[in-house]
Amino acid sequence: MVQPEYRIYEMNKRLQSRTEDSDNLWWDAFATEFFEDDATLTLSFCLEDGPKRYSKKAVYFL
Repeated sequence: MVQPEYRIYEMNKRLQSRTEDSDNLWWDAFATEFFEDDATLTLSFCLEDGPKRYSKKAVYFL
């Protein structure tokens, strides 16, 4: 079994190597490789009007 730290390292490496014009096929391959079908994606960041948090269950990239 692959260690979680290595998977996170590989995921970050893949994200850093993507280009600005990555298409939906790239994102689909990324999601398929690193996430299970029933995964939840949560994004947290701060905008001008305050902190925001978005969650999505069963993420699919069309």
